[in-house]
Amino acid sequence: MPLHLSPRSLLGLATATPPAERAPRVLAVILDRDDVHITLPAAITLATKESRQLCVAVIRPRPPWILNARLIALLGAESDRQITDLLHLVLAKTAKVDGKPIISVHLLAGLRGRRREQVLERAVKRLARRYDAQPLGTWAA
Repeated sequence: MPLHLSPRSLLGLATATPPAERAPRVLAVILDRDDVHITLPAAITLATKESRQLCVAVIRPRPPWILNARLIALLGAESDRQITDLLHLVLAKTAKVDGKPIISVHLLAGLRGRRREQVLERAVKRLARRYDAQPLGTWAA
């Protein structure tokens, strides 16, 4: 089947104006309840003051893989409960934010071992790049 190009489709890409430069989003990195009370208000203040979109990344350790099915279920349930509690706090704090914040949950392996700082640094860099955002948080402390 032959492809027919109209002058409009040929000129559409060449005459398109470049997208307007916008400030990067604000990425609040939440690891636990303390970060909800420390990091999130600072990120909300920065996002509203500079009219930027807010992104919230809740990062939690992935439940470990164990051969005992009952223990896996218990650890999974506890992890889900902690994530739900954090999400309720985050939603309560971001309820009055202008614009719609992006809230995501990330379960990472390696947050319990020696490489915790390295895993967190990589994850935060990857999230900042994905959301085109400036990260804020206490993960480096």
